[in-house]
Formats: sequence, C-alpha cells, structure tokens
Amino acid sequence: MAIISPITNATTPTTLIFKGGRVYDAKANKIETMDLKIQNGKIAAKGKNLEVARTDTVRMLNENDIVTPGGIDLHTHYFGCWGNKMDPIAHGLYKGVTLQVDAGSSGMSTFEDFNKYTLKNMNGMLIAMLNISPAGLAQQTGENWFLTNHSVQKTAELAIANPDTIKIIKIRNGPTQNATEEIGIRALEMAKEAARLAGGLPVMVHIEDGSPLEKIFNMLDADDIVTHAFRKNPNCNILDEGNRLKPFVLSALQRGVRFDIGHGYGGFDKDNVLAGMGAIVAAELLSNANYRPFTTSTDLHCFSLETPAKSLPDVVAKMISLGMTKEDAIASITRYPAEALRLPESRWRMDIGDEANLTVWEHDFSVHPFVDSNQNQWNGNEMLNPTVVYVNKQLIDIAA
Repeated sequence: MAIISPITNATTPTTLIFKGGRVYDAKANKIETMDLKIQNGKIAAKGKNLEVARTDTVRMLNENDIVTPGGIDLHTHYFGCWGNKMDPIAHGLYKGVTLQVDAGSSGMSTFEDFNKYTLKNMNGMLIAMLNISPAGLAQQTGENWFLTNHSVQKTAELAIANPDTIKIIKIRNGPTQNATEEIGIRALEMAKEAARLAGGLPVMVHIEDGSPLEKIFNMLDADDIVTHAFRKNPNCNILDEGNRLKPFVLSALQRGVRFDIGHGYGGFDKDNVLAGMGAIVAAELLSNANYRPFTTSTDLHCFSLETPAKSLPDVVAKMISLGMTKEDAIASITRYPAEALRLPESRWRMDIGDEANLTVWEHDFSVHPFVDSNQNQWNGNEMLNPTVVYVNKQLIDIAA
C-alpha cells in the first residue's frame, strides 16, 4: 500500500501574484513573459506588470521560470505490490504533479481497499483506472491467465458508482498476463464491453514483447490509449524495419487512438522514441493531420522509481532531449492527459475565472545524464525542475 506523506510548506493566500516569469498559453501552445494573478483560488488576471496591493502575496520568479497548468501523470501505480514504498506526495506532488492516475493497479475486488486507504486521502490529486482483472496487479503478473472471476457487469457497475475517481478501464495484454493469445483477446473484449457499459469510458491497453499488436490495435476506438507505445522489443514495435508506422498503427491513429509513453522499467527505448516521433511527423505531413497529442507518463512503480523512470520531470527531459519542444512537452503532461481523462477544459487552459491548478518549473539548461529501459545512456541539456505547485487553494514550495 502506498505511503502518504504530509504536505509541508503550504500556505493559503487569498490573493497570489506570480511576477517576473513566463506563463504557458495552453491554447496557443506557447510561452509568454507575463504575470499571473490568483484570487480566491481562481485565475483572476494575466498580463505584464500587474499591479500589486499591500495585502497581496507576491512570488517573484525569474526569466527561466515557467507557470503551467498543474502537471498530470497519466500512468502510475500506487496499490498492491506495484505500489510498495511508493508515496504520491514525495514521488508525485513534490515532483510538480498535481494529478496522478493509478493505471489499473486495482480491479473490482481490490478497488474499495485502494479507495479507502489511498484515493480518499489524496484530496482529488490521485484518481484511478479500473483493471478488468478482479485483483488488478496484486500479484504483479498473470492477472488474465484465467477469466473465471472476471465480470464485465460488476466492473462497469463499480466504474459507474465512482465517476469522479474511475476514468478509464485498464488491461495488460501480453504473454506475461495471458495463458494464450486467444484468452488475452477475450480479456480485451471484456474490457471494451465494460467500458461501453460504464458510459463509453476509454480503455488503456498495455503492450509488451509478444503482444498480438495488429489484433489489439484493430480493436481500439477513438480515445482508447496504447501505453508503452514506443517500446522496442523483437515482437513489440509500432515501426517496421524502415522505421515507418505499421499500417494498422497508422489506421489506429487516424481513428483517434491515443499513444502514451509509459516509461516504466521496460517501456521506453531512446532510439524507438526518436524514430517513432519522426515517423509520426512524416505521417502527418502526408495526410495534413495531427497525430502527436500523445501523453508523457512515468509508469512509476516500485521497480521503476530509482531507475530508469525516476520522475515525471526526468521523463519529460528525456523527451525534450530527443527533439520534442518544451511547449509540446508541457502539453503532453497537461492538456493531452486532461483530454484523455475527459476532464473539463478549465483543468488545462488557465483562462480567467478557471480554478487555479498550477506548477511552476525552473527551465534548467545544465547537462543531465539519462538512461532508458534498455540501458542506453545519453545526455540532455534541458530539464524542467518543479519549484512550486498551487493546488486545492494551497501554495506549496517543493524545491529541494
């Protein structure tokens, strides 16, 4: 079970102004020099040289600081053995993440424990996907080996009863979870049906070496999500030998299927991420489409925490080092996961009158060493280091 540390260094100012830094414009996907004012927990004003009253709380920033919507990590694990020693405050909030999503660690038979002891104590900063497997990931692997106790109806009913907490149905599909390929496909059919009965929720599918990729991709619809999409294994690669998107992958993108990085212990290959982003750009140029609103996530769990995933800032920095712009990197942890969760636009757009949910990042240009899931090593020269979060009307200093 996850540990939940107390939040320290928190204040609740009535009026707060960030001055001297830059603000991310989520709609235009650009960063502009300006001040930002929060009053009674809502965005009250944006602009240059905002006036300050004597009673206002002012946080002075520098030109390398960027104010963005609060970071969202779409793929984490905080329940059962995968959540052993995990702390959503230390490993999430204090890393600039104001909303984390547990990606199916619990299923219909274990969700209530997870909800009672963890989710309800996180004040909305941790929500969940519900695994089609009744126990979720309680035993690490083999959750769909037998389907005797799986229930489409009960899974759907639990999701319907918890609409603010359960946003996606999760399934892992591969040889470590399924006795046979046929059983795995049947489990995916069950996940899709449970999602439909729950009001048309998306499904997130974990893929791995040996997953029947073409069958899986062909079963997915708009807003469904493939996680570990850019991993590179002999029998799990969205790219062909010429580093082009396989036809069934391109077809899924055209239908609106989403891709999630899902770094984790085995889901991120440096060369495949680089080639995959290039292949998507090439496909966009040919079709005048936009296939890049994918999400950058950690798949943070007890085995990936120390290395190689480490934290959301670390994974974001890897993406930037491989050619993603900082603006697109910010969108991949703010707007795009919010849209994948079907959250209201106010969660990511930062318009006047929206509830304030923010992260302040220091844009650091020093050299940082990286390692991927296949032990490839390289250096990057940009990092977004979180220094402050504002969430639930609390201003929280998180800089080390």
